[in-house]
Amino acid sequence: MQQLEHVERLLFQRTEVALINGGTIRGDKVFAAGDLSKETITELHPNSIVKIYATGAEIRKYIDDSLSCYDKMCGNFVNCAGVRYTFDPTAQSGQRVRTLTFDDGQPVGDDSRLTVALTDYMLSNSDLAKNRLYNMVTVNDAIPLVQALFAAVADAGSSCISPKLDGRITVAKSSNGRHGIVYDKWPFRLDIDAEYQDWILVAATRPSMALGTMLFPLLHVQLEPVVHPPGFLHPAFSACGLPHGHVMSMAKAYGAYPASAATYLNVFILVFTIGVLPDWTVNEFCVYFVGFVDWVLIHTAKLITSFSILFAFYVVFRFRHRIAIATGLEHITLIRFNWRDLFGLRSRQRPIEVFIWKVEGLQSASSKFTKPNDLFVECHMGYNEPMRTRVHNNAGSEAVIRESFQLNIDENSPDTLMTLLAKDQSLLTNSEIARLTLSTRELCGIEDQTGKRRSTFSYDEDSFLELSLSPSGKIWIAVAPVDEAAEEERSLLLQEDSLLPC
Repeated sequence: MQQLEHVERLLFQRTEVALINGGTIRGDKVFAAGDLSKETITELHPNSIVKIYATGAEIRKYIDDSLSCYDKMCGNFVNCAGVRYTFDPTAQSGQRVRTLTFDDGQPVGDDSRLTVALTDYMLSNSDLAKNRLYNMVTVNDAIPLVQALFAAVADAGSSCISPKLDGRITVAKSSNGRHGIVYDKWPFRLDIDAEYQDWILVAATRPSMALGTMLFPLLHVQLEPVVHPPGFLHPAFSACGLPHGHVMSMAKAYGAYPASAATYLNVFILVFTIGVLPDWTVNEFCVYFVGFVDWVLIHTAKLITSFSILFAFYVVFRFRHRIAIATGLEHITLIRFNWRDLFGLRSRQRPIEVFIWKVEGLQSASSKFTKPNDLFVECHMGYNEPMRTRVHNNAGSEAVIRESFQLNIDENSPDTLMTLLAKDQSLLTNSEIARLTLSTRELCGIEDQTGKRRSTFSYDEDSFLELSLSPSGKIWIAVAPVDEAAEEERSLLLQEDSLLPC
């Protein structure tokens, strides 16, 4: 009981005005008749109450802004205590609130300085957020709204809380009872809900726009005489006494008349439809129509931009190999992914060993002027990591490499490329001198010639295949299959040898 009295002292220090919007009640649920628990009430009212100082003009503006979506049944609509107001939902922003008075009927002056209670959400999402707090140090001193509800229930005791209308909020009536361009005396009026009026206007606008679009080209017909030489037209036209030039002008005019008639018909249909709709005016229709056209243009531009981006991605993906070749990056694998891995399909991968004997006829690197090339060979292929030979310092245009490295090839992907790069090492970086590109299919062919059909291997002309480099130079390579079983036996022998004493 003492805690409740404490809450009352904090919460019910009297303010002159209280404002609360319909969106304060959360949940968007329908509850069955019966008992309502405190837990449910707390879920429906998560906000807290804050108190501020505000002028009459600020209160009027806040209420006016909350009426912007009155016809859409949004949660901004403000209920009040301590003041009463009359509003016109069809008026422009800033002019919706017609009257703002106290409960005793006295008007609220714009310069009146009042104390106002409202929720923390309403405060933080409005221009009132900068106002000075009343009997509070910070917004953190706000009291939960549910405590005020519980206190009101406790004050009611056994009696039922029965809210009722007392005329605090009223809708201003128009002088003629309608807001369109047609008076009530016209028998064509349509006293129906605003939603149905909107659909009727849409139905009248779409055929008019379609008809105007089809006949729009005819409005550009030029009504100028075209004189033709004698004998160009049928003699019947001359018998009627009509000059040649006038005949063509009439033909063009006949194309313009339907377009002009259609334009006037469209305007008449739209004006008549707007006239019989009480909640629409020509000005409002023009504003909404211009806004709609603006929305279409903005989203059309966004759509074109999106399609342009997608098309650019498609072009890059479609011509990715050509782009990579043009940029010199076709030998670099950025993403090691194969669609076969996605579906769990096994690839026919097996290891091979590539032997490099020597390179000859290389040109000097562009970065070297007085020093010979420091040569090495770099290999790139598919999912394999890049591999390099050692650097042969001061090799110049040729070098005996006599090195090998092992690669995994996938026979299911015969077009996968292996790129051998002859490079020069400089102080800070390295530069490409020449290159050789071979597909998996070509590697298998070289393997048949230099590896599978030979029982002996040596670094000589008979064991290697001479290939040309681009743009100049030659390289001697050989390819042999890797016997993984023999490799395991060899590794075991090496381990046994490592255990023997020196």
